[in-house]
Amino acid sequence: MEGFYRNAEKAIAIGEMTEDDFLTWPLFRELRQDVEYEERIKKALSKEK
Repeated sequence: MEGFYRNAEKAIAIGEMTEDDFLTWPLFRELRQDVEYEERIKKALSKEK
């Protein structure tokens, strides 16, 4: 799971993925069940602002 979060941060940093992608894409449906998922994605997104 840590590998996913590292790669998600990289994808966000280079502008390849948006918050909407992480919160709506069916590909991430199972990952969204992780209790930390939304918090960690939002944290990674806030680093880019």
